[in-house]
Amino acid sequence: MTYKDSIPTSDEIDESLRYVPFHRWLGLRVGKLTEEGLEIIMPWRSEIISITEPHPVVHGGILASLIDLTGLYAVLSKGGQPAGTAYMNID
Repeated sequence: MTYKDSIPTSDEIDESLRYVPFHRWLGLRVGKLTEEGLEIIMPWRSEIISITEPHPVVHGGILASLIDLTGLYAVLSKGGQPAGTAYMNID
C-alpha cells in the first residue's frame, strides 16, 4: 500500500500489516499510533522459540524481522515512503 500525500490511519496500517502473509502468520497488529511512536503487537507463538532451556529464547530472525518492519511502518505512519532496508546491523 502507498499513502502518497496522506498520513495513514491506525486502521490502514493495521490492514497493511495483515496484507503480508508473514505478518499474518506472526499475528501482527497495531497497538498504539501516536505522535511519539507506533506500537506493533505480536502475540506469543511457541514456533518462534529457537532455544528452550534453561529458558525460552526467541529466534533472532524473528526479532530482526520485527525491528525491520517496525521501522518501515514507523516511517509510513508519518507519511514517508520507505524504499526498503538499506543496511541493518543488530548486536
